Amino acid sequence: MIFRRVAGTLVLIVLGASPLWAVPASTNAPAIASQTVVKLKGKAPMTADSAVYEERSARYFVVQGTASMRFSTKEVEYVKPPKPKGFNAATNDIAQLEIIVRDYRRLWWDTEAFKHLMPLYVSAGQHTNAVALYEDIRKRLPAPPPLSLQRNYWDALLASRQFEKLDKELDEAIKNGSHEETALAYILFHSLWDANVLVACCAFLHYEALRFVNDVLPRVKIIAPRIRVAAALLMAMVSHIGQIALFAFAFYILRDRFSLGLFGGQFEDTFSSFLYFSAETYTSLGFGDIYPVGALRMVTGIEALTGLLMISWTASFTYLEMRRFW
Repeated sequence: MIFRRVAGTLVLIVLGASPLWAVPASTNAPAIASQTVVKLKGKAPMTADSAVYEERSARYFVVQGTASMRFSTKEVEYVKPPKPKGFNAATNDIAQLEIIVRDYRRLWWDTEAFKHLMPLYVSAGQHTNAVALYEDIRKRLPAPPPLSLQRNYWDALLASRQFEKLDKELDEAIKNGSHEETALAYILFHSLWDANVLVACCAFLHYEALRFVNDVLPRVKIIAPRIRVAAALLMAMVSHIGQIALFAFAFYILRDRFSLGLFGGQFEDTFSSFLYFSAETYTSLGFGDIYPVGALRMVTGIEALTGLLMISWTASFTYLEMRRFW
């Protein structure tokens, strides 16, 4: 019996068949990873050999065996081809993710790469790219993106100075969003409003300081002309220090009274830490030893922009004063 069984197995191998005990017990095995899954609306998922999306015609071309089919975007719920090579939950290469978003457009993996790419864009300072990516992907998602990605989008709008669009987005979230989304939008909206008030106060303070120098110094005859330039610089410095202190006090109030965020890193719970962080931000030093968390990040970004504008204003004013008195 053993001899006959071995001989029969050899014959089957020669003929290209498989022994009976090598055949799977069930023929209802799941689709292999190399197949594409196509899910039409209202129907069960089906497997296909390949599927591509044609942008010009806005249709999916699906190949299943010898048959080829076309489906409009309205008919298709999702198309999931095999996972891109090298892509996983830990992928953080921006270039690789951009290729996936481009090559797998409307093919499942573009939205998965989008979830990885948005925070990477924001952390890398590519805010314009983050805004464009979010707005492109959002059009074809059946539901709003996760709240964390919406937060990335709002941060990118703020950093790229698209304030009108940001106000519209936050207002829409407050009116129509979920409870969690509404609360976050409300906090961000008010932190942005607080930052705008601070900018207005800084601009008024600096304007009055420079106007005082411009009006008063020419009338003081006992001061030498070149000393007047030094006095103008001193007055401008006092104005800058006042603005730094104003933002430091605002950080203190927004953190302790309104709970809009906190500070991490080497932060000590003293006003001198608030003052140091404000000076570091205002002058755009960016050591990174202290960093904001939460909605305070928006106020931090606005202060950096304010400092850049105020210091540039001082430089222009000093140049004019030197031409006048030097």
